[in-house]
Amino acid sequence: MSCPPAVGKIGSHILRHLKRGASPLFVAIQGPQGSGKSFLTALVKSYLSDSPHSLRVATLSIDDLYLPHDGLKTLADEYPDNPLWRGRGQPGTHDIVLGSRILESLKKGGEVIELPRFDKSLFDGEGDRLPLDGTGVVVQPPTDVVIVEGWCTGFYPISDTEVKARWDGVWEEQKAKLGIDDSIVGTIENIKQVNEMLHRYVYLWSFFDVCIQLSPAALPDNVSPYSIIYIWRLEQEHYMKAKNGGKGMTDAAVKLFVDRYIPGYVFFGNGVTEGYGGANILLPSPRSVGVDGVDKNTVTAAQCEPRWRGRGLRLVLDAQRNVVEESEPRLSVALVIGYSGNSIERFEPHEMSAYGAIKRVNSMILPCTAWRSKNRTLVTIHHLDLSAAQLLPGLIGYLGGVFAKEVEDGRTYPQEGPIDIDSFQKYFFAADVLVAIKGDDFDGYQDAAEVQIGIEQARNGRPWEECVAGYYYVKPNYPGRSSHICNGGFVVPPIHRGAGYGSLLAKSYLHYAPKLGYRASVFNLVYVNNAASVKLWERLGFTKVGRIPHAGRLKTADGKGEEYMDAWVIYKSFVDDEGNSVNDGGVAK
Repeated sequence: MSCPPAVGKIGSHILRHLKRGASPLFVAIQGPQGSGKSFLTALVKSYLSDSPHSLRVATLSIDDLYLPHDGLKTLADEYPDNPLWRGRGQPGTHDIVLGSRILESLKKGGEVIELPRFDKSLFDGEGDRLPLDGTGVVVQPPTDVVIVEGWCTGFYPISDTEVKARWDGVWEEQKAKLGIDDSIVGTIENIKQVNEMLHRYVYLWSFFDVCIQLSPAALPDNVSPYSIIYIWRLEQEHYMKAKNGGKGMTDAAVKLFVDRYIPGYVFFGNGVTEGYGGANILLPSPRSVGVDGVDKNTVTAAQCEPRWRGRGLRLVLDAQRNVVEESEPRLSVALVIGYSGNSIERFEPHEMSAYGAIKRVNSMILPCTAWRSKNRTLVTIHHLDLSAAQLLPGLIGYLGGVFAKEVEDGRTYPQEGPIDIDSFQKYFFAADVLVAIKGDDFDGYQDAAEVQIGIEQARNGRPWEECVAGYYYVKPNYPGRSSHICNGGFVVPPIHRGAGYGSLLAKSYLHYAPKLGYRASVFNLVYVNNAASVKLWERLGFTKVGRIPHAGRLKTADGKGEEYMDAWVIYKSFVDDEGNSVNDGGVAK
């Protein structure tokens, strides 16, 4: 049997980050029920252990860290109103103390370790931990790679504000699409209880150097992105029953089984790539995990980003578990939190033009910056790509709706006709996108000062329409040998116009575009009816390099007719003839 391509991709990613002779490389593999994570983990172990690599690899499932049967029963008895703890699975049902000791011992090396095992067949399927009697897997030191796989590996807690936002938003949407009964999850307080328990898991995650995420592929907008999980898990059950004479769950029972896990993905799943991005939160320090809970030591949100930041690998699987997309998620210092109810759309990172496909600059996500608005309030600018934007509940839908209305008005952009969410994503998110979030009174930052404020922290529970002051993309204007010249497209929502946010976005563009690797900027179609925009760009050092007659067939101001409008082509170089920067970064001097 041929080895699945995912094995080579995962193995190669691990080898790339392995340093021989150092402490073991800790690898987390996260994937939903039925994704094949246990199967892949076993194959990856063989891939790394066999020649030519010949590495010493230890593997562990987070399922083997479940509390013993009496511990699971005690948890259920203590929280009788929480249906999520009426059985194993959710955060809170694992023995974090045991897990910490195992990982600490593997990291230190020097002693033989027997790994824990949990037998799910005991107590009529409720399960129990087996004794450490030497009959389990014994790890001889030293080890080169330690792999821990699990459905919730890498999940992070979120703020109460974010719990409420997701409960009222994406959870309602997914619950309806998947037909999940309220009795499966209970109340928002039950989610908060699981979220509180998840705080204790952060210490476990601090061991991992690399994280592999297995994600279901995109589906049509009216279908939940979690639907494939049901297909995968049902397929596994049918396969098992065919082998054992029909013993197992009915299809309806499988549906209820998977239902219990969906809240974990909706509320906590994006922690795998983004960690925790809210305000300060009570988290266990490395020595505060104990049987009686966490102590009062705290760490700030800035410290709650995944250790594997910049070393992750995301594999998108279709219904047949084929890898249809792979990426290495990029994180900024300013973390984002959230999950979009939109299904994950796939498209190539380019925008079609007269030159064909123009690939975007392959850049890292840049830090958040602070700016002072005309009314002296704080505005933070957040650099996003599509994968980050998809993790923010409702953001893409809101931005796309505003853009669609702008196109419908027919006075600024050349596009014509309805703009659906797919068209918006392919146009805007084929590029780097910057989003401006309105804040409170200005705190004395210099314009363009780098700040550690995540976009959800800046949002602070507000609707997007209330806090998004504007947004824009930055992309190559030409391909290949001229791809160092960029272009931008700007939108200020109508409710925020007249407050100087357009000027602020323009200045931030001059800060970010050079940092993204561009040496100049050109705007191809600045219609002459947009005199304020022309004046703004000239004030910021742009030059008119040409005028195109009848460049656009625009709607008239009253919207009742159309007229042909000339357009300026305007240009600014960010460097002099010797290649030295002459750009002021958008900061007034």
